Amino acid sequence: MPVIWIMEYDIPKEEEANKKYMNSIFDEEHACKIMDKCKEIDAKLNVWTDGFHHMIMTIEFERIQDYAKLFDDSEWQKVLWNMSRLVLNVNTRLMRPPAGK
Repeated sequence: MPVIWIMEYDIPKEEEANKKYMNSIFDEEHACKIMDKCKEIDAKLNVWTDGFHHMIMTIEFERIQDYAKLFDDSEWQKVLWNMSRLVLNVNTRLMRPPAGK
């Protein structure tokens, strides 16, 4: 059964907090780690923004087992934990098709 994991958050507007977030994503290459992990398990990654600091990241998995494999990975957990400390209003969801589909 396919599933989609969604992470929604706001990038801090305050200058120092924003700098820490950008450093984490680009200089520490958290964005690359996320892309590499998704490619490794053949998951579809999408990132959306409203252009004003609001981000939505989706990862589509073909099987629930692929989701479980990724979220059991300690390196992946570390990346998410570090990122969640740097952003505001973090919200995550795991969605699946309705029962019977």
